[in-house]
Amino acid sequence: MGTNWRTDLEVHNPGTTQASYTIALLKRDTDNSSPVSQSFSLAPGRAARYTDVVDSVFHFTGAAAFRITPTSGSVLVTSRTYNALGDGNPLYLPAGATFGQFVPGFTTDQAIATGQEGRLIQLAHRDPNSKLDYRTNIGYVNTGAATIALATDLYRADGVLLGTFNDTLRPYEYKQIDKIFERVTSSIVADGYAILHSTTPGATFLAYASVIDNRTGDPVCVPAQRLTTSTTSPTPTPTTPPQAGTQPLGTIETINDIMTVLGTAGTGNKPTVEQIITTLQTSGIDAIINDAVSRYPTLVTRVPGGGKVDFGAGYTLDDGSVLTGSITVTTSNLNVTSSRAAGNYALTFDNFTKNGGYPTVQTVTGGFDASVSAAKKVVGDATIDGSGTTAIGTTTITGSVHVDTNVCPKYPVSGTVTMRRGSDTRTVTFTPACDGTYVYTGSGYSPYLFDGMLLKCDGTPQSYSNKISLAAEGDHLAVNPTCPATGGLQHHRVTGTKTATSVRFFFRSTYPGASTHVYEGIFQGTSSNGGVSYDGTSTFSVTVYNSYGGVACSSPPYSKQGTMWLNTAAPCWP
Repeated sequence: MGTNWRTDLEVHNPGTTQASYTIALLKRDTDNSSPVSQSFSLAPGRAARYTDVVDSVFHFTGAAAFRITPTSGSVLVTSRTYNALGDGNPLYLPAGATFGQFVPGFTTDQAIATGQEGRLIQLAHRDPNSKLDYRTNIGYVNTGAATIALATDLYRADGVLLGTFNDTLRPYEYKQIDKIFERVTSSIVADGYAILHSTTPGATFLAYASVIDNRTGDPVCVPAQRLTTSTTSPTPTPTTPPQAGTQPLGTIETINDIMTVLGTAGTGNKPTVEQIITTLQTSGIDAIINDAVSRYPTLVTRVPGGGKVDFGAGYTLDDGSVLTGSITVTTSNLNVTSSRAAGNYALTFDNFTKNGGYPTVQTVTGGFDASVSAAKKVVGDATIDGSGTTAIGTTTITGSVHVDTNVCPKYPVSGTVTMRRGSDTRTVTFTPACDGTYVYTGSGYSPYLFDGMLLKCDGTPQSYSNKISLAAEGDHLAVNPTCPATGGLQHHRVTGTKTATSVRFFFRSTYPGASTHVYEGIFQGTSSNGGVSYDGTSTFSVTVYNSYGGVACSSPPYSKQGTMWLNTAAPCWP
């Protein structure tokens, strides 16, 4: 989205005599010991608005903070920083429409000094290319005439320290660190906070966060709250899950996860099958591996013939799932021409778990052979052959999938994969539906139904509730693939776990129509009958997209009642 950011500065004289004051321009990333300034006066009881103050008063292009100094009388100061949209904007709003944030004026006695700390709460981070959730920028300004050191400790909401960003500020220097959580982690931060402090004797500074909606670009200003350092940050709570999984991952959960990942192809920075094959043809496998390493430097490393994704002792996804261990992917016998891409692959799982669940197959090998048209359409097959032995026995997985991007650019259009463990056989069959659904045959799961109340963007009740058909494999939850669209995979994604006394799962539910409503949130509940039913609360937000794909509205987080219960007699919502 193109941006045309401006700031309107408002100055008010609340006194009974004339006020005089200067406005100094504190340019971003600059030593502002001798800033450019302009002087003004204002009659009692009057207000003055300096529209687009950076340009109209200082004829400057760039980012800056402002220091307003009364030379007689007193003044109150506020501002609004906003983006003015032009013609043809992606939100389909009229030219001149604006969105932005109110930024209050801060007095020097509100500055955070050595021995104190500034806390910024209700922060979040996700890659803005995802067009989901929020990202956080943090800004600060040195209010003194000497250089200071400044540390920003970045935490998850559960008190886990993600890392510290260290910086220095020259006299009266203003800085803003965009997407600051990316300086310390590659994980998505659903909820977090920051603690800013300086150990430089005599230091004083001001700080704020700007939390920006990745869907609309709409920001919210969060001023730092000053505390003494006696209110120390908590000792990080260990959140490392067990290195060895406590139960097997479910077949349904695994296939659903794969289909979810495939469904994100072409969004954000995730390539499509056609883009991957084109890169393989033009630049080779090394370019694909190097790109993955550059995109995820804390997760992906090169190994001979491939790459390794290492989640370490715990990596948290945006849906709250925790991954541990590593997955290594290698290729061999590659045969790539302008019209063909073929070769072999191998996947190895090393102490990998998801939410404490382990894969029953530790190695998967296979081959792929695809033709590529002049239009870069890909048609071909991939074989799958895996095996593993765990505490529950020996498991094998065999099959093949067929891809035809003329029919469906994201998902397989046919093929069958079969998993066998003793007499237990489960089969997944892919179809040309191209909506992330598949046909599942087999047992090994318990059917649950979920029903949660919903609200509209404005907080009024929605005319329907969120009905999801679920499959529980052991303690792991996923959408039931045997159920139709109303409560099934076409409209819902779920991942989470349950016990005999509690349940927690992430959901993303899409209700299409003239305006498509997307609900994303978490349900948490408890059971008093051994896991037959759970009552609890859904915490969610809603985003509504118009027929052109633009965001019509989005909501703050809401909380409403929800219920999940076992229903073997009628396992699917109609």
